[in-house]
Amino acid sequence: MPLWYDVRVLRSLASAAPVRQCIRANRRVCAAIERRLPQRQLDISLLYERTVGKKMRDLPAGSIIVDAGGGRLCPYAEYKPAGLRIIAVDSTDEDLRRNIEADEWRVADITSHLPFASGEVAIVTSKHVLEHLPDTGRFTAEARRVLKPDGWFINLFPGRNSAFAVLSRLLPDRLKQRLVHNLHPETAGTHRFHTWYDRCYSSAFRRLLEDHGFVVEQEVVSYYQSHYFGFFVPLYLLSVLWEFILMAFRARDSAATILIVARRR
Repeated sequence: MPLWYDVRVLRSLASAAPVRQCIRANRRVCAAIERRLPQRQLDISLLYERTVGKKMRDLPAGSIIVDAGGGRLCPYAEYKPAGLRIIAVDSTDEDLRRNIEADEWRVADITSHLPFASGEVAIVTSKHVLEHLPDTGRFTAEARRVLKPDGWFINLFPGRNSAFAVLSRLLPDRLKQRLVHNLHPETAGTHRFHTWYDRCYSSAFRRLLEDHGFVVEQEVVSYYQSHYFGFFVPLYLLSVLWEFILMAFRARDSAATILIVARRR
């Protein structure tokens, strides 16, 4: 049998259409389960946005809020009072140019330098950025430098010891990106940056903040991560069971997502 024929047969057998249909069916079941899970009731992303909004309401006119790793949008822009300035900072201007929610954007490597004078900024924020930094300590030191006394440092990030984060570190970037796009079609067209998860868990990041002169005022954790495994019901249920165990033992260092609000001394 010619080789070209074998290849065509193999491609036909490996058609993705039945797989996609199976994934969609599994997702519908998992979505029905998700609505009944207590750990899913907390919308930690919304809490992050509202927390930043609350801190902004107390600032005087002219204050600067830095959205580190700002990218294409600013999640809390709708909460900004008049007279304040949100400045998005990212390593390239490719995404920043599309960001119409920030008042200004600046290109800089936040791991080594934030483009602000010492004590110029009222709030430094980041959302799903810390896990991509090879050294969160350098960013924390820069945040302290640019913040005013009693300025706020607010970060939302995934936990290093969660199941999806462990898998993320084990898989090569190209394979990981392909799997994410195939299993989560809504992510098609987005780029997956390398993940380091340096000190991205509760106790380690709290120590880092304290070492750099911050006081932790609030910490909220979410254990829900099973949506990553919603493409296969048995795996999803296993993940849900693991979440209940973590919640029972209050294993904050194994949380899926962490929100930490700190104040500069």
